[in-house]
Amino acid sequence: MRSANPSSAKWICAFVWLLLMAQTPARAGEVTPFPTLEEVMASRSDLWGQLALENTNGLTYEFFASLLPPPRYVNADFREYPMALSAPRAPVKARLISNGSGINTRAGGRSWTDPGTALIFRVGPDELRFGEFGDRVSEPKYLRGHLPVVRLRYQLGDVVYEQESFAAVDPRLAAAGLVFVRFSAAAGATGNVAAQLDAGSEVKPVRGSLVDDNGQTVVWYDNNWRLSRQRLVANLSSNVPAVLALATKPLERRAAPLTLAEYDEQRRACISAWETILQNGTTAEVSEPVITNAWRTALISSLCLVSSNRMNYSAGNQYEKMLENEGADAVEALLLWGQTALARELIPPLLGLARKGLEFDYAGRKLQLLARYFQLTRDTDLLKAQAPQWSKELQLLLTSRTNSGLFPREHYSAELAAPVVSLHANAQAWRALRDFAPVLAALGQTDSSRLCLQSAASFRQSIMDAVEKVERKEDDSTFVPIALSGEDEPYETITGSRMGTYWNLMMHGVLGTGIFAAERETGILNYLERHGALCMGMPRIRSSGTFWNSSEAIAPFAAARRLSLLLQRDEPDKALAGFYAILAQGFTRDSFVGSETVSLVPLDSRGRQLFCPPNSAANASILRLLRELLVQEVDTDDDGEPETLRLLFGTPRAWLDDQKEIRLARAPTAFGPVSLSIKSNLEQGELHASIELPPRLPQRTLLRLRLPAGWRALIGRSGERTFRVDYSGAIELVGMLGKVDIVFTVQRR
Repeated sequence: MRSANPSSAKWICAFVWLLLMAQTPARAGEVTPFPTLEEVMASRSDLWGQLALENTNGLTYEFFASLLPPPRYVNADFREYPMALSAPRAPVKARLISNGSGINTRAGGRSWTDPGTALIFRVGPDELRFGEFGDRVSEPKYLRGHLPVVRLRYQLGDVVYEQESFAAVDPRLAAAGLVFVRFSAAAGATGNVAAQLDAGSEVKPVRGSLVDDNGQTVVWYDNNWRLSRQRLVANLSSNVPAVLALATKPLERRAAPLTLAEYDEQRRACISAWETILQNGTTAEVSEPVITNAWRTALISSLCLVSSNRMNYSAGNQYEKMLENEGADAVEALLLWGQTALARELIPPLLGLARKGLEFDYAGRKLQLLARYFQLTRDTDLLKAQAPQWSKELQLLLTSRTNSGLFPREHYSAELAAPVVSLHANAQAWRALRDFAPVLAALGQTDSSRLCLQSAASFRQSIMDAVEKVERKEDDSTFVPIALSGEDEPYETITGSRMGTYWNLMMHGVLGTGIFAAERETGILNYLERHGALCMGMPRIRSSGTFWNSSEAIAPFAAARRLSLLLQRDEPDKALAGFYAILAQGFTRDSFVGSETVSLVPLDSRGRQLFCPPNSAANASILRLLRELLVQEVDTDDDGEPETLRLLFGTPRAWLDDQKEIRLARAPTAFGPVSLSIKSNLEQGELHASIELPPRLPQRTLLRLRLPAGWRALIGRSGERTFRVDYSGAIELVGMLGKVDIVFTVQRR
């Protein structure tokens, strides 16, 4: 596992904690001192996560955002985290540095790649880098909170410089990774801006362009710029902006200067393209802007990381490539948000991935992805077209079990090549066989479908027999090894070693398969909670890594499987604590850029370290969890087909406060698309629900109203039908299809 160990961690913790305590209001109802970061790291319990659950107002984004400075720094020369700018699915990705210091600037470190032509932005008479002083630069803001038109402000002297940038969506321009940039003086009379070019060779000006030795354009600019010492410089005033466009990869020479009108036209095209994509899929709106902005941004960010039909893990670093498990998570999240046509194109390249030593793990995840695609689309054409590929994976899982009923040894994890009889690989394969049986039935392969179900049943029993031999119980908690061959031992403190870190991450994945019965599942969850596995509901990790890979860190997106399980178990508050913590402390502020790991110890009062952002699996975690707060499908009889639909079972109670509304449109489910609108009028004693139920009737359809503390729903009426509300706020919509309007009577407790 990759992870930092700042030499001055102790005094940094103390300094940051004092600073935060000075800025954070007292929390009502606290009976014990608020835990410090050092206490949190030393504890085997999730102190902050527990406090969030105990406090009336703990389950909020703001609660978790107040605990630590945000993720910010990366192990590159530009230090501040990068943001990928790209047209949807474009092959060339530009890199905007989040403090506005440049585009495509050189990284220096081995973890990073350089996209192409770079510009460094400088302002003021001394031409200091834009954003050089962190306390004078704003957080990057998206247009309308989510559109990838990025705005930054930086104050130097009396001048506030504003920078806006976005990637072109015109196919010809997008193929070159063209980024448009506008500078203006938002405050102050005048200002100076310089764009320092790093093209790798000399350039010359030709009618509003800088061209390379091959006569191709690397920069376009308007008449407010002039070339001086290989820098473009411009004088700004409050009503005269300067615009330019950087080609990450050189393209055909342009015959005229760039104009502000053309900039505005390209900006409108960018906005329209992204809004169209969002509106054509699933949409969700709730009363918290941070939530609505987060899912939109996560979806756009994932599409920025797609290159043609390849779902890359990241961009601009060593992870600009496909990874099987992480890529499957990212594609599944796009499916859940209605991006069906795109997901259909992204699946075949993932099916072709292979990795020696992880054959069973990969085969299981591939078949699970195909099964989920079929559940949500009922499309058999893709399955038929990809039959040669998935048939090999299916045969591998059906024929490779040894006399023990389990697979031969496989790598412990993708980063730990130790060969073990892997619980993770066996559990993934069991889930794949179970879920793929209905797919085979739909393809007319009845005998193969029956074989899959029979194999899954015997496979599960073999796994449980092996688990019983090696598990260690203590009171009501249970340690279950990943290495069923006996190499794992219980951990007093899970993150006390790197091996414990790997066990922790792999166990989160195992829990996500649903392999365990409820009692053993509860025991494992208790073990995680009591042995240092979690911080703010996210997996903790430890490594002997470098300064930039913090030894005290969290793996935000790895939490998603466990949090999904908590939602399936109907433990919404625990899941919500993790969901809000991921958003607040696993992603950057306002821009929602995520990564594989994030340090716990702040580097300074402005932020913490994150590793190789952006990250499509991190985006997927937010998309998946929000969808499951709103819509859940449950398979209670283990036949691979969900039969129960649960609506709004995990939503925060504040989302239905007086005059608040929850809206969801075109959410795909295993039963067909679902839409709903819930409007709260608590003070008038009513709540109005309008639901478009799916065309295929589930065995059970349940709707829950999680109302603010002190309120309860009594009864619901739809025409002549009456619905009694149970103790949890739920009703069952028996035998109902199509549009249903329900008026609920609510009152104070």
